[in-house]
Amino acid sequence: MVALQHVVIDTNYFIGDPQLRNATWGDLLAAQQEDRIKVYVPEVVVREQVRLYVDPHHRELDKALGEFGRSHKVLTKRGLHLPEVDLADVRAQRRGLVITTDYDRDFRQRLDSAGATVLPLPTVDTEDLARRYFNGQKPFKENGDGIADYLIWRTIVELHDSVPALDEIVVITKNTADFVDGGRLHPNLASDVDEDRVKWFPHSTDFVRHLVAGSPKLISARFYPLKATGGGETTELFRAYAAAETYVNGPLLYSQISTDESYGDVEIVGYEPHQIFESPTIEGVDLDESSATWSPYEEYDDGTILGRLDVSAELHVTAFAYKSDLAIHEEVTVSRGDHNDHMSEVSDYLTVVIQLHIRITGDDSQVLNIETIELSRAGDIKNSVQG
Repeated sequence: MVALQHVVIDTNYFIGDPQLRNATWGDLLAAQQEDRIKVYVPEVVVREQVRLYVDPHHRELDKALGEFGRSHKVLTKRGLHLPEVDLADVRAQRRGLVITTDYDRDFRQRLDSAGATVLPLPTVDTEDLARRYFNGQKPFKENGDGIADYLIWRTIVELHDSVPALDEIVVITKNTADFVDGGRLHPNLASDVDEDRVKWFPHSTDFVRHLVAGSPKLISARFYPLKATGGGETTELFRAYAAAETYVNGPLLYSQISTDESYGDVEIVGYEPHQIFESPTIEGVDLDESSATWSPYEEYDDGTILGRLDVSAELHVTAFAYKSDLAIHEEVTVSRGDHNDHMSEVSDYLTVVIQLHIRITGDDSQVLNIETIELSRAGDIKNSVQG
């Protein structure tokens, strides 16, 4: 019997939720309060998240300063009488901004107040590091990328070795390719731990669903914010939302988005991908439970219910772009700089409203179809390289 599950969260969990407002974060904390799990964030994840959050802001400031200097010079040259500006002083003020320090402090405070434990940087065996790096062994990629993944893995190993032998380690990360092979821990890593004690979940919602199944208290905490219209019951909401969650993390995931130039699997009303985007695809979906409404519209004699669930979501959209185009369009977010010799992987983060038609029969619920996905607002553009 597992005594406790120690949950380690990777950087990609926080990218779309830098302020920790995601409902699944609340679910994890509720389970921790029940003493069912303990939540950890490696120090390397904290530092990586801070970098990914602040780098776009720094680049935005630098870009604005460059444009300001050029505009001031042109306008003055054309005869406008503008106040003198000491650009060196302005740049000095820019260097004095403490965006990094502020977010680093705030992020750590949020983790601490939530009861999450920040795991320190691991002790590194330089011989092991060199061997894995030069031999292209996991978690390193063949091109040598992966130092952050290596530090995360060593943090997991140290945690594994420090907790009771009956406890499990649960890792929540979308980056399973560098750790797992065919559903099992990669052979390069398997000898470092007791493989049966280390579990992997690519989506936090998958793990939360596992927690919800065994905790009425957590079900209450998770679905209390849901609102019903037209007489829908809480149990219907639970089942409808569960169906939606399964669908968006299954069939909807990796769907290609239709554009003016090409027909895809799904259309997002109001969203026009950047002109340099090639094959935009839905890479990640995070539903917002607190926004969901359930509207049943038909009920049959056998108890089957048809209805529509409306719910807001954060979408992570990825696409490809030619590197030559990226040199011109600096505003585009780069998620992987070297997809191949000519192209990079780029990203958009969107807030949308999804309307799904759902059938509930007894304990079973199933999405029949998506009526529409409509852009609510575009997420903040992040021009960050994640390697």
